[in-house]
Amino acid sequence: MYLLKISNYIDNFFEQKNGELKFSRKLVNKDYAKKIGFALFIIITIVLNLMFEAISNIGFNKSPNLLLGLFHFRFKCILVYLVMYLIVGLIYIRMIFSIRASFKEIDEGQKGTSRFATRKEIDKQYRAIPIARYSYKGSGGIPIARGFKEFTLENGEKKLKEVMYIDDSSVNNLIIGTTRSGKGETFVIPLIDIYSRAEKKSALIVNDPKGEIIAMCKETLEERGYDVLMLNLLQPINSMSFNPLELVKQAYKNGDYSEAQLLCKTLTHSLYYKPNVKDPFWQNSAMSLVNALILAICDECIKRGEEEKITLYTVSNMLSELGGKNTPSDDGKKEINALDEYFKTLPADSVAKSQYATSSFAGGSARGNIFSVAMSELQTYTLEETGKLTSKNSLNFEDIGFHKTFKLKVIVKDKLDKIDLENNKAKTIDINKLNGLKNKVLGIRDIVIEKVIETKEDNSSFKHKTNEKEYKEQLSLEDEIEQLDIKQKSNSSNTDSNLKSEKAIKKEKRRLQKENLKKEILNGVRAFNVDGKEVTSDITVDVSEVNFNENGEYEVYIKVPLERPKAIFMVTPDYDKSNHILASIFVRQIYYVLAKKASLNDTSKCDREVIFTLDEFGNMPSIEGFANIITVCLGRGIRFNMIIQAYSQLKNLYGEDAPTIEGNCGNQIYIMTNEGETAKKFSELLGDKTIITNSRSGEVFSLNKSQTESLDARKLLKSDELMKLKEGETVVVRVIKRQDNERNKIVSYPIYNNDEHSMKYRYEYLDDYFDNQESVFKNIKVKSLHKDINLKDLIIDFSKTAEQIKIDKVNEFDKITRDLTVKKRNKNLDKSIEKQLEGTIDTSLIDGETNSIEDLKPVKQDKPKLDDNKIQNFIANISLMLSSEEINEIDAMNNKEDILEYLSSLEKDEYSKRKLIDLAYTFLG
Repeated sequence: MYLLKISNYIDNFFEQKNGELKFSRKLVNKDYAKKIGFALFIIITIVLNLMFEAISNIGFNKSPNLLLGLFHFRFKCILVYLVMYLIVGLIYIRMIFSIRASFKEIDEGQKGTSRFATRKEIDKQYRAIPIARYSYKGSGGIPIARGFKEFTLENGEKKLKEVMYIDDSSVNNLIIGTTRSGKGETFVIPLIDIYSRAEKKSALIVNDPKGEIIAMCKETLEERGYDVLMLNLLQPINSMSFNPLELVKQAYKNGDYSEAQLLCKTLTHSLYYKPNVKDPFWQNSAMSLVNALILAICDECIKRGEEEKITLYTVSNMLSELGGKNTPSDDGKKEINALDEYFKTLPADSVAKSQYATSSFAGGSARGNIFSVAMSELQTYTLEETGKLTSKNSLNFEDIGFHKTFKLKVIVKDKLDKIDLENNKAKTIDINKLNGLKNKVLGIRDIVIEKVIETKEDNSSFKHKTNEKEYKEQLSLEDEIEQLDIKQKSNSSNTDSNLKSEKAIKKEKRRLQKENLKKEILNGVRAFNVDGKEVTSDITVDVSEVNFNENGEYEVYIKVPLERPKAIFMVTPDYDKSNHILASIFVRQIYYVLAKKASLNDTSKCDREVIFTLDEFGNMPSIEGFANIITVCLGRGIRFNMIIQAYSQLKNLYGEDAPTIEGNCGNQIYIMTNEGETAKKFSELLGDKTIITNSRSGEVFSLNKSQTESLDARKLLKSDELMKLKEGETVVVRVIKRQDNERNKIVSYPIYNNDEHSMKYRYEYLDDYFDNQESVFKNIKVKSLHKDINLKDLIIDFSKTAEQIKIDKVNEFDKITRDLTVKKRNKNLDKSIEKQLEGTIDTSLIDGETNSIEDLKPVKQDKPKLDDNKIQNFIANISLMLSSEEINEIDAMNNKEDILEYLSSLEKDEYSKRKLIDLAYTFLG
């Protein structure tokens, strides 16, 4: 057995490259040096023992007892021992110095200091959680490394358990994994498992090509408390509903036209933007055209009370019906486009009309090309299933990241003499209204908060005019505030330290006041989530708007986590990318709603963390403004995990923004790529280490060869090595990680998960929870709000719309004519009255101040003058309808009222008059 080991050792020595050099370097290792030194000490001692044993038996003709003398130390000869130890020790030390000078490592990081993190460092820097099955405290994170950690059991026994190290810090992540590299098995499914086992659950939004992930995860996620939803672009009828125009509709309905226009631009950017296009005119013009169509339909449908018709199907139908319809003009010399005519009839201040300007200015083939580009992307929404899917909305996006909020009114009056709490709802929040729970809490459900909180003369502490028990509960807070008041009064001098102390005391008083108010508000309140589980301990109260020093009414917000966390899967077909843009729009609109709500939140973050895991991110259509999103999303409590096949995908999708997206990913996890440039770039991220290279020179058969050592730089892993990783092996570059678990500063070296620390595949340890054999996508069914919709009901009859606009214009013209007639009649009447007054009124008798009839007339105000360019444009468009004398009359005028009055006085037929006045409003404003 031992001979076999020795034989193997010798074989390895000769087979190992530069084995003799590596063996020589071991001699200068301090551990080896200590071991060799100790061995020399034992050998010298044994040799001296045997020598003294032999000498002692020479005169007695006895044979020396070698076994006895072997360990017989002669203390009488201690001096000899010491001298020998000293001599051999000096020789050994000299030899060590010589060996060290010849064979020590000359690598001191001259060419690079990068290295991989050790397992001990990983254990100190990341949180370890059970690798499967068990829940754990806190929030989730992405899997960084796999390892083994020693745990102490209740009986004191220590046991080594397999763990997953996760990064739960606020960070975006970029994962590189080509097709069939195992990214779903080693990253996506483990990530969903990790987040779903966390005590503090996050909302999950997952891009799921082909629907394999939801098929494996739905049942387990529901068991772990998630509400699982599916945006199914593979089978749109079996899907949640998503109307991309819902946000635009709500903004327009609320009168926020600027936000409606912004949302339109965001939507059409996603539809038409191509970063690498040579001539952006066509896509920009198509964006403006579709913006105009959307805003026009919003205006039309909201006025009619037909808001359900505000859909992309209606928009595409409008463009198809009116954009391709041309009718001859009255003189038959040219054709008039129906869409042009529709927008001409809109008021001059219409937001839709201004967006349509680009298309209206284009002529001939240019306009046709704009219409074609616009229709190319809208065509998808004329398909029956997609049209139905985008006709309704089944999810309020705020529910993804925010808890249910209840308002409570707080009245501060009489300079803090009283603070009244008014609650127009119940003392118990029972959202689920389950009969059993309802009966339990019904007895206190109708109790309204009527407590009064009074303060002392110094306005610093609260007392309750309630029962004694409630007063005692608050007593500790009141005592704290009283102590602060005493301390504050003792700081009478104005030194800097006392001023700082006084500020700190005031700040602490405000904190205690708010804490006292929160405790009073929640006294007796109970809350249950949709599953009937009590969540009273999770209630949060925001009293930030209450000013304890100002009289008034303030709103307090009570947030309760009543809903289940959402897990939304976006299923996108790999064989048809025509409707993939909906997934990108879906992500963009969710972020917009959450970020806007978070900016108004007291924490500036979402109440519940939202995790986007976008598998095949490189194949998704670009998300509008994503470079900006990824730079600020972490502060909103929103994280992105983007999975790409190669860096080139980001470049193709986002152009010059690609480096910004890469740079804002704190972790880059490499699984596998087949693109050389990507492997080379990732190898550069790993950095260089210093290596020693050896060269040998001499004659071929000479035994006297000279060896030369030199320093060189080497990548931790070369690009070709990265492209040859084994299954489960991953490499992590983590530039943002700069503290360990104890908040000590660290250098974040890359992590190499290989050999026994390779990441496991799903089927190796999660098959009991996420089984892809029994879970089939076609068996996944969800509630659909849109499956029975008739698309014909969404069509707007634009012929009736145009006719109604004409009627409105005629009515408006008639009103203008009547007003002008009355005005003219009143003007003539004023002249008649003036003549009568001049003959009958003695102006010298009026209050002793009026000197003439002019003083009795109202002061004339200057009419607003028109811009000369507007008048000239107007004249250019009516020059064929009027004589040169009439044109000269209008040219001499400088305000709209005079021009309108003049036009109404012309002896023309009614149609011509209406046309002239209509043109006047169009060009003069």
